[in-house]
Amino acid sequence: MTRVLGVVVFAVVVVLGVGCSNGNAAGRYDITLQLGSSVGGADGTSIPSLEADLVGVSDFDMERWSNHSMTEYFRGQDTLRAEAPRHTVQFSSESPDPKTLDAKDPIWETWKQRSATHVFVLINLPGVRDDRAGDQDARRLILPLAKNRWSSREILIEVQRSGLVPLTRVRPAEN
Repeated sequence: MTRVLGVVVFAVVVVLGVGCSNGNAAGRYDITLQLGSSVGGADGTSIPSLEADLVGVSDFDMERWSNHSMTEYFRGQDTLRAEAPRHTVQFSSESPDPKTLDAKDPIWETWKQRSATHVFVLINLPGVRDDRAGDQDARRLILPLAKNRWSSREILIEVQRSGLVPLTRVRPAEN
């Protein structure tokens, strides 16, 4: 009888563990940023120099990253930026091609160790100086990492003059 009870308890633990661990777990993705036509001329000669950071952020740090001034972040001496484990990409007239953070890049392991649940995509768009919180700032896009929010391992983001636009559909959060 004790043995049967032990097997039943083990089976329940396995079923509950499997059911709770897959959907909300953070995934790793190929995240690609591409320039939209509104950013520069078709010949690539009038593309401004742009720098974008991708930063893995935990639930604990969400408020700080959501409310931090993007103007200060890209000013040059920002402590939050200097200390952040980030992946930086640069666009220019000489380098207008799409830039990808590969799902196999070592930065993903760093973010995992820091319990990242979101990736913040931050860009220094020229002419945008109206600091706002969260996704209301055109220079900040917040992407969830939960596997159940994406139908693909590839996330495509377009850089437009008006801000960052995800071209890959994100599923609504499950309640």
